[in-house]
Amino acid sequence: MKFLLVSNSPIQNSSYEKFFKDRNIKFQSVSGETISPYIKKNASNLSFFSQIQRAIFFGNNSFNSYSYYHSAFKVRRSETLIFNLCLKFFSYFGRYFPNFSKKILLVIDQIRLRISNKLNEQFDAVIFSGIFSTKDELNYFYRAKKSKIPCIYSPYNWDNPSSKLYIPSIGFDKTISWGKQMTDYLKKSESNFGNLVESFPLRLEYLNEIKKDRILFKSKKILIALSQKDNKEILNMFSELSCLEKSNQIEQVILRPHPQNSLKLEDIKKILGISKIFKLDSSYEEVLGRRGSNIIPMTDNIFRENSLISLKRSLKDIDLLICEAGTLCLEAGYLEIPVIGLMNNPFQVTASMYGHFDHFKDLTTMPWFKPIFSISNIDKVVLNFIDSFESKYTNNFKDLSHFLSTESLNEKNLL
Repeated sequence: MKFLLVSNSPIQNSSYEKFFKDRNIKFQSVSGETISPYIKKNASNLSFFSQIQRAIFFGNNSFNSYSYYHSAFKVRRSETLIFNLCLKFFSYFGRYFPNFSKKILLVIDQIRLRISNKLNEQFDAVIFSGIFSTKDELNYFYRAKKSKIPCIYSPYNWDNPSSKLYIPSIGFDKTISWGKQMTDYLKKSESNFGNLVESFPLRLEYLNEIKKDRILFKSKKILIALSQKDNKEILNMFSELSCLEKSNQIEQVILRPHPQNSLKLEDIKKILGISKIFKLDSSYEEVLGRRGSNIIPMTDNIFRENSLISLKRSLKDIDLLICEAGTLCLEAGYLEIPVIGLMNNPFQVTASMYGHFDHFKDLTTMPWFKPIFSISNIDKVVLNFIDSFESKYTNNFKDLSHFLSTESLNEKNLL
């Protein structure tokens, strides 16, 4: 038995690498961005032709998806104006000529399949966990299909299938779904995800290590994890939160920036200087100390190797998480941490609905998740949410199984 792992960054293969090593199963691991994958966020080495295919696909899916509308028309895909306008043109082509554009994509995929070479080795299956944003991901997909080797999609992030995944028309043979919520979404999708198998995601198994040791509602700590806020927005939000210093319910508000965003020491100092209860996550303090200002944490080898340990430490004893759309919301829910979801991104016009991610609307029905569309009086929102949450704690997380399967992955699921 031997598997091939393919993704768009090395960390996305790490969970399956451990899974196979623990079971003495042979595997080969390939990362689409083989050279310095963390130097530039969302970097892509796709050819111009492949990017046109993606633009048509995103436009095609934008009618029924806030996420794909955002991907097709709101994201700037190139620094070159003409190139960016060209991609937008093909996105509109996919949107307004859906049936014709689907046929074109199918013909292109059949041609690429025909001219692809077979894989040099025989594998039982090829497992893809990225979003098909790199050349190697597409090449290995077509080569696996040409070799008649099953292609399995196992999403690394919870939001990937409903926000930014490009799927060639040929589709997958099987998809490892995180739970019923994802399964229902995939069944409604026009893309071919193949047979659907529900399994607790390997990536989140680390949560089980800390769930039993978590202290609930005793630490008086809040974690703020941000990915899409600019410095001015962050300063405004922390200014609003500074009133928490007067409350005896909160002792620390910890900032954890996105690990692929640049950290500027002067900006961090401004934020921490607003209130004595504001702290920077210790792992980010360490990387700033080692590397200085203007550092993207994920470019630091020590930070990258210990990123999971760092996240464990951050989530272990907090009372509340404040963050934007993403898998972290679900991780917090699994650990029985209430979440305030920020949906006030001014750069994303669809954010007024669901934070521009389709899957967010499913979270809004959960009692442990509170969406907000403005940071005005966020300090009062925080205190009221914590108070109301403690009073009915035992019933807050009973529906989490809708998102995360209780079944563990095994080798049979992959064959």
